[in-house]
Amino acid sequence: MPGAVYIGFYNFCFSSLIVFLCLSCILIFYNVLYNSEIINGMFEKFSKFHFIPLLCISALFIIGETLVGDKKTMIKSYELICSLDFIFTIIGIGSLIFLYLKTDLSSSRSLHLIIKQGTFGCALALLVYNLFFSVFVCGTCALAEKNVKGKELNKFFSDCYLSLSVLIGIVNLIITFVLKNIMTGITNLFLYIGMIIWFFKISIDERANCNHAAEGIIQITIVVINLGVLVFLFKKLSLNEFKY
Repeated sequence: MPGAVYIGFYNFCFSSLIVFLCLSCILIFYNVLYNSEIINGMFEKFSKFHFIPLLCISALFIIGETLVGDKKTMIKSYELICSLDFIFTIIGIGSLIFLYLKTDLSSSRSLHLIIKQGTFGCALALLVYNLFFSVFVCGTCALAEKNVKGKELNKFFSDCYLSLSVLIGIVNLIITFVLKNIMTGITNLFLYIGMIIWFFKISIDERANCNHAAEGIIQITIVVINLGVLVFLFKKLSLNEFKY
């Protein structure tokens, strides 16, 4: 399945997001009670709308739960599910990038690292992944509803494998570099390592139906570039400079 990530790495990325969200909540509540001036950056003119991407992420989890069921039910409801998934993902990505640029947490290193670098960065990488993966799911359901099989279906999977292997990584790397967000790059790195493991665990025949080893080579290339970008940012930025 194009864009699929080996389960261990997939769970690690989502677990990381949940950990960062919990730590963010703890830090915010602590500072509200004991040092409210430090978190003023979270409640300024635009940055106070940080709840919007969090609601979008929550909505995506709920939409994901609705996919549990038999094949006929999933195909029948794919239009509504995919539309909602796409809309919430786009809103989530757009609002997160906007809030990242508008939120100033430079007064507290811990808030900046946990919320902006950690929570925002991890969520951005996963939302970008979900954006392209949801497009693939929509296409698959549309073809299944039309009962498309054989060479046409194989070509669709083949094209999606190449496209997802390139687009997810490139978009996340651009966000990592432009926003100077280390966590987006790290999350993208783990997603791609998971993709590589998934790809090389499937049979040679299944790979041949797509583009042989092309996707694996592209994914490995993205990992190398990703590592290069992270090394560059780590050298360029000290802990006090992790801000945009």
